Amino acid sequence: MTTTPPLKNERIPELQLVRALAILGVLSVHASASAIDTMKQSGYYYAYNFINIFMKYGTPTFILLSSFVLFYSYYSRPLTGKLISGFYKKRLLYIIVPYILFSAGYFYYTRYLSNLPLFTADSFTAFFERLRTGKAQSHLYFVYISVQFYLLFPILLWLTKKSQWLVRLLIPLGFAIQWGFVLMNKYYWTVENKGSWSLSYFSFFFLGAALGIYYPKIKEWLIVNKQNATPKRVSAWIFVWAAWLALALAHVTVYYNARALGTRYNSLLFEGLWNLHCIFTALVVIQAAFIIYRSFPSVIVKPLYRLGELSFGIYLIHIFFLTYIYDWYMPQISVAWQVHLKYLGSWLFMLVASWIVVAFVSRFIPFSWMIFGNVPGGKTIKLNITKKQIVIASVAVLLIASAVLIGLWYKSGETKNLNEKQPLEEVVTEATISESYDVIVAGTDPEGVTAAVSAARNGLKVLLVDGKNRAILGGLMTVGGLNTLDNNFSPLNSGLPDKHHFLNKGIFQEWYDQIEGTSFDTNTAANVFNKLVAGESNIDVVMKAQSMEPIMGQGKDGNRAIEGLTIVREDGSVHSVKANVVIDATQDGDIGAAAGAPFTIGREDLNRPEAQMAVTLVFGLSGVTQEIWESFGKHKNSGVDSMSGWGFPDAKDYVSSNPERVKMRGLNIGRQNDNTILINAMHIFNVDPLDPASVAAALKDGKAEAPRIVEYLKETFTEFKDLEFSGTADELYIRESRHFQGEYRLTMADVMENRDFWDAVGYGSYDVDIQSTNYLDQGIIMMSPEQYGVPFRTLVPLEVDNLLIVGRAASFDSMPHGSARVIPLGMATAQAAGAAVKLAMDNQLTVRELSESTELIGELRAALEKQGMDLSMHKFEAPAYTKHKAYKALIAAVSMMNTSGGYDNSYFDLDGVSNDQRFVYKLNNVGKILPNDFPGDPAKAIEGVSKPTEVQLTLEQAIRIIAYAIDTEQGETLTIDEMKKRGWITQDTLDAIDNPEAVTNGEGFMLIRDVLEFYANKVYE
Repeated sequence: MTTTPPLKNERIPELQLVRALAILGVLSVHASASAIDTMKQSGYYYAYNFINIFMKYGTPTFILLSSFVLFYSYYSRPLTGKLISGFYKKRLLYIIVPYILFSAGYFYYTRYLSNLPLFTADSFTAFFERLRTGKAQSHLYFVYISVQFYLLFPILLWLTKKSQWLVRLLIPLGFAIQWGFVLMNKYYWTVENKGSWSLSYFSFFFLGAALGIYYPKIKEWLIVNKQNATPKRVSAWIFVWAAWLALALAHVTVYYNARALGTRYNSLLFEGLWNLHCIFTALVVIQAAFIIYRSFPSVIVKPLYRLGELSFGIYLIHIFFLTYIYDWYMPQISVAWQVHLKYLGSWLFMLVASWIVVAFVSRFIPFSWMIFGNVPGGKTIKLNITKKQIVIASVAVLLIASAVLIGLWYKSGETKNLNEKQPLEEVVTEATISESYDVIVAGTDPEGVTAAVSAARNGLKVLLVDGKNRAILGGLMTVGGLNTLDNNFSPLNSGLPDKHHFLNKGIFQEWYDQIEGTSFDTNTAANVFNKLVAGESNIDVVMKAQSMEPIMGQGKDGNRAIEGLTIVREDGSVHSVKANVVIDATQDGDIGAAAGAPFTIGREDLNRPEAQMAVTLVFGLSGVTQEIWESFGKHKNSGVDSMSGWGFPDAKDYVSSNPERVKMRGLNIGRQNDNTILINAMHIFNVDPLDPASVAAALKDGKAEAPRIVEYLKETFTEFKDLEFSGTADELYIRESRHFQGEYRLTMADVMENRDFWDAVGYGSYDVDIQSTNYLDQGIIMMSPEQYGVPFRTLVPLEVDNLLIVGRAASFDSMPHGSARVIPLGMATAQAAGAAVKLAMDNQLTVRELSESTELIGELRAALEKQGMDLSMHKFEAPAYTKHKAYKALIAAVSMMNTSGGYDNSYFDLDGVSNDQRFVYKLNNVGKILPNDFPGDPAKAIEGVSKPTEVQLTLEQAIRIIAYAIDTEQGETLTIDEMKKRGWITQDTLDAIDNPEAVTNGEGFMLIRDVLEFYANKVYE
């Protein structure tokens, strides 16, 4: 008996053109992505948004086409075990192997750039988690969801071969499954990374399946010519193309309104428009491919055809060329036409570089299929694959991956500092100064230098005055020896310490690009600051002023106004210098305080003004050879790159000559260019930063203790045994003193919510780092934000006109100050301050009036972006804690220092069961902050409880502890029912408690929040 083999399907060359058009769409989206953030204030924003949204069809078209090809190729063939095994062998070798290799490459290269360890259990765990979820690099989700569909394909193939009615229902069924998933996810559960689930693309998969099955019947509908132009077909063509254009424009418009105008829409509208836009675009692209293939000249068709053949490899590698080469080396550009060329250049660079590499490798490199899949015309392997060949290929994958990882590991060991020590350049101080300036900047710390340079570049005449007897610029970073930066990294690329991944760009970036890295030589830093100032002819500099006092006058609306400064120079001469605005860039806000602007001290906002973070004296060691430097990185829980070192946590065990005055923590090590290092690790307590005598005494004690610390390090750690003490910095590193009250005060809720502001002039993401306040305090990381904005209003102090305060003394609550105090953010706000003075003068307004104008602040933000700053709020996934039922209560708890999340926000433990003693501690802390509302003793509620740290907190006991905190005498009468009756506890909160016999930490915070709001009238939000 003989059987007739199935006819071989005809080849469809047009599909390569579909792939080409799809990859062009992908490149367009990625080339325009950064413009969506950086060009928001530009008149060209609509055009960039148009490109970014209009071209989003690329990946969905690839998905649809993948299903099309599979069903077209396999539907007419007998479903056998051999067919299925062959199918999976091809997917394994040509799809999954490249996916694994590229995932590993992107993941480990990013870790290398981030100076993160490569070969650790945590790194491997993180890699396999990202591999499993398609998140090793953002664009690889396409392969990940395709793999999910491959797993389902044999089942779907079998079902469609068995049931013709299922074939006829494929398209509506795909939409039904996809939208069932979407709606269930929106209203009933929340699936993380929904876009990485294949269910989100079933309308594309199933439409592709239907097209593949019915292709012989619909082929003539795709070909546009006179023979096929029946009224029915022409009507269908017009409908598809018109629907595509209408949906695309609607999709573009909705996104523009949301992005540029802040219009809010239901998320389902975005989802629906994206779905329909991309579905119809895929249909249009397929028909366009047929038109191009038959009607266009070969000079167009042939390159597109080859591009389609290379498209999978280009898809995999193009992000490398965009992110790690083009963006990496592209300098800051502020001229409009050059910016447009930059984005066009990124598109061309991705296309050309990827094309060349994929074409070359696939043609000339053996086993290239492991990297870029089965490229037509490339070096591939036979299709009759044996198990032995699969084993050999798998081993080869492991060997190549190992080689790549070893290479990265070897590369990561490059810790040499090849920079040479620069001699300090002289800062030219003016022999004579004018009687008036547009702006006076008080203070020569980095913020002061930045403010002066910014104002000068905006055409203002500037006087920059140092009042701390300094001979060089840079203050804390140079004179204070703090040569390691606390940077704010973008949530998009937060692991990459490169100039294009900082949140704070502009003048900070300009300065940073000329130093050695995240740690730097203090001479280099001082010289670059001097270069920035000396390069501006509009800046006059006065160093070593003996004193600076504000000249006061009458402002508007009953405010006082600062009219300039009385300056006593080093030679004793007195100068009364007038100015339109004074920018206070002193570390402690000395000018603002002298002018009478209101402020709090330390944690006064938490009723603890005496609690101020420890001060530090940086000290140095000499004799650091390359071998010794590398040994630092081999010490347990320590690491180094070429300029920065960190670790040695056991240094905290040092016992000082006065333990209540001085202690050590783990080491932050910054390398110098003369075989010396500077160490930031000494904590000095009981210092009043506003009392010169107290500061001088702390400096004296620190200088005496530093040699003892060095001897301890030499005796305790073999890595330090050959080093010698080389002195201390000339100034203390003071972290905290005054917190001014401004037109807006940054709160902990702002940081936890990652809030943006209409007047944001800088962005932060540094951990909320609260250092020790006394020798018993270990310090704490309250939480780690993704990105939050700092409003211009925080620079405008209350009650005093014509004054801006920049740096750590600006209007921040004491908790968010732990993050916002870092210098790069201070430099960003200082650049904004300098530019704002110009805008206020041009509009004949005070800076306070400027801060109230949404229109003018919009102009300020646009001007700052043209001057190189990044004022974009980047996209990121909402932190897990924001989705918890106790989220609002968590904000209150963190704001009152009743809990902390650590570096990764994982320590809140909201679902952990609390205990009696822990809850008492929380209420004790609430009582310290609000003593008038909580004068009672919550500990009385657990008297007689044996081992209260081991007793699970019940709802009844939680209410009892709260009651005793409110009123010890009435503790037994303030029951749950009584508190409900008084409205202090809501029924919603009680209903949210899952088990009244085991109240969790989060549920306890919810109870406290209710009482804070409805009894004490205190809300943190």
